[in-house]
Amino acid sequence: MSEATKDLDFIPKAQNQQARRMPRSRIVQNFFIYGIWLIVALVLITLLISDSHGRRVSRKSICQNNLRQLALALQNYESNHGRFPPSFTTDDAGRPLHSWRTLILPYIEAETLYKSIDLEKPWDDPVNKHARTKIPSLFQCPSIKLEPGYTTYLANAGEQGVLVPGTGRQSREIKDGTSNTVLLFEVNAEQAVEWMSPRDGDYLSLLKSIQASKQSHKRTLNIASADGTVTSIPDNFKASGAQLLPLFTYASEDIAKWPNQ
Repeated sequence: MSEATKDLDFIPKAQNQQARRMPRSRIVQNFFIYGIWLIVALVLITLLISDSHGRRVSRKSICQNNLRQLALALQNYESNHGRFPPSFTTDDAGRPLHSWRTLILPYIEAETLYKSIDLEKPWDDPVNKHARTKIPSLFQCPSIKLEPGYTTYLANAGEQGVLVPGTGRQSREIKDGTSNTVLLFEVNAEQAVEWMSPRDGDYLSLLKSIQASKQSHKRTLNIASADGTVTSIPDNFKASGAQLLPLFTYASEDIAKWPNQ
């Protein structure tokens, strides 16, 4: 190969190498742009996480307020009737008719719905079908999706509970103290009931929800005591039936403390 040919071959190679070299200013510029995009991405991720946490806190607050308002409605019912409502009314044969949830409708600004229900017929009678899907918002936890007409708010309706079938107790009968006795409590979706149904629960219902892997809220369940106070039970509370039972008895003389006390 002649010297001239070598020179000709060398020239384009040198030019290609020079073309492939990125100027230092361009490298700094690209690094700066990538850095900005990284910062923007981190800010967006932080905002999304913060917004998600904020929504969870807000939903939990709404749920707590629902229980607080329902407890207040039960107290107002007692003020007008001299005692809490029964867990459910019965006919002459003792068959269940209507839940306490129906009986307190006039006290939660749902009197029109209340008047549309035939209290002489059972809650699931065809004549009351229209009302079964018209669940008031106070019975709905915003953190959980249920079938239409279902609720996860139950009353303490065990044998030693505050709301019992046929007739209700009076606050003065609660010897363990209204602040130490469960009135209403929240369960997980698996234990949800139709809002007009005369079905509620006891300490075993709450225990099952505490031990469940999935709860209505992240790491907590809410409870309303008979004095209207709402308390949250964290999921790290190692509950047992023996611990919860005194909270669900109205006159056991065994004063229990809430999990956060």
